[in-house]
Amino acid sequence: MVGSKLLKSKNLFAISFFISAFALGGAYGLEHFKAVQPCPLCIIQRILMGSVGLFPLIAFLHSPKSLFGIRIYSFLLFAFSGLGMLVAYRHISLYSLPPESLPSCMGSLGYLIEILPWKEALSAIWKGSDSCVQDTFQLFYLTIPEWAFMSFMIPFLLSIIIFIRKHG
Repeated sequence: MVGSKLLKSKNLFAISFFISAFALGGAYGLEHFKAVQPCPLCIIQRILMGSVGLFPLIAFLHSPKSLFGIRIYSFLLFAFSGLGMLVAYRHISLYSLPPESLPSCMGSLGYLIEILPWKEALSAIWKGSDSCVQDTFQLFYLTIPEWAFMSFMIPFLLSIIIFIRKHG
């Protein structure tokens, strides 16, 4: 009985929200208390993580009764957490490249968006730079992008559970 109550859509949305809030809190804590400066890929992951937290929070507060409403929120959670996993995976893959193959300095996200057309800015961000692979912080032998990937993966999996369920 406890397991079925835990798997209610509203509870799964709440879990997704708290994972997102915890991940964002950790990211901002590292930036402001440990002086770990985020690269443009990190900023994009933060924006996506904010969306991964926002939609479940709205779903939790709205508490839709219809299966259609629940599935809309779970699809939004699925889409944004999936995009977050993709960006985090790209960030992780940059660690396997030789450092000399990455541009030495990319500039901030705001600077890139300001000086480049948006398609070129996204392309430059996706290619990454050496600032994206600085080993400045690890927790339990995992890098920040690896933690981000896991923080996106849990809401992603929860969104699938929410979507395939037949009731709220």
